[in-house]
Amino acid sequence: MSDDEFERRLREAGHRLPGPEATETLRARTRFLDAAPAGGRGRRRPLVLALAAVLVVAGAFGVGYAVAAGATSTVTTTKVVHVKARLDAGPGFLPADGWSTSVELDPRTGAIRSATATGGTGTSIVARFAPASMRPGLRRRTLPLQLPSGGRTRALHARIGAYAVDVSVVLPAPHPAAVVAAAREELGRLAVPSCPAAQPLVTEAGPAGKAQRSLARSEAEAFVLHWLQGHYGGAPADAAGATASARLGRAMPRHGEAAADCGAAVAARAVEVDVTLPKLAKVGASLSELTYFVAKTDQGWTVWERVR
Repeated sequence: MSDDEFERRLREAGHRLPGPEATETLRARTRFLDAAPAGGRGRRRPLVLALAAVLVVAGAFGVGYAVAAGATSTVTTTKVVHVKARLDAGPGFLPADGWSTSVELDPRTGAIRSATATGGTGTSIVARFAPASMRPGLRRRTLPLQLPSGGRTRALHARIGAYAVDVSVVLPAPHPAAVVAAAREELGRLAVPSCPAAQPLVTEAGPAGKAQRSLARSEAEAFVLHWLQGHYGGAPADAAGATASARLGRAMPRHGEAAADCGAAVAARAVEVDVTLPKLAKVGASLSELTYFVAKTDQGWTVWERVR
């Protein structure tokens, strides 16, 4: 991959992804500088490190898949050979020296179901993801996650953004302090999307508000259909002729799910976009129907959850 291509993706990442709080930026910068090896290996290495820093600060992993080929770690998948950025920001482990990462995708929707990081010493970290609405009552946590104490096998469960996250860490036997420290650092590289800073879509009442709702629906439908061209996980031909239908806020059929995942304020400003793929409708309705939650932010429209 050329340096120009890296720079283009770096610019896109900075444009699309939400900015962090100041404390998150400081924490991410400190963690990154502590983990970065001294020296460099060629011209590409500084650029890869700079990109990794931006991704850590942004708290997103979708772009990380796209650029992982330029890092020294490997990215593989269980269900799909070549992984695209399935969402504007998707969950998973950021690339790192000495670690091999893989993901498992839902074969129907392409959503990331789990991510695995395996170290050279035999350490394995598996993170499984589900909509937060499916696991009510989970404790809210912020990133980076902290490695729990215990023996060879350690587990933690948390709600992060719109996700319920279950993490299992298996250490080798024996596991000296250096191995535990490496596992702690790798767990800190788990990136999970945050809920969007959604803007209000309707600010007026009466006919003006109706016009605003109509415009928001049209914009959301057009955005998802365009976004789908580069993010659909199946054969591109299957997405040909796709149609979209959008509903706003409380009119969304899955409004309760959006509220459970990211709160009432985000759900009130969210748009549910239902997509139909006519070619797959001949095979089965479940394969031809996709649903996304989207929102309008300062950076423009964004997909913040794949519902089905």
